[in-house]
Amino acid sequence: MTKEKIIKNIKENIKTIFNLNIKDIELDIPPQEKMGDYAFSCFNLAQQLKKEPKNLAEELKKKYQTSKLIKKVNNIGPYLNLFINPQE
Repeated sequence: MTKEKIIKNIKENIKTIFNLNIKDIELDIPPQEKMGDYAFSCFNLAQQLKKEPKNLAEELKKKYQTSKLIKKVNNIGPYLNLFINPQE
């Protein structure tokens, strides 16, 4: 499993959901393991889409297409937290 695959998956979802190509995505590690394996901050994307970061993270959670790589997503405030399938 590589960060590049995860970033590609996030970009594909953003393209599908918002019809937007995004170049730079940074992933953070949540402060607690139970919060997810990686976290995507929605601040920059929200600015581009003129939406509130917290609302954007919630919208992403509802519309996000999980895959073999990403088994689950959850939003905590303005972050979309991703849970990675350990078999991938």
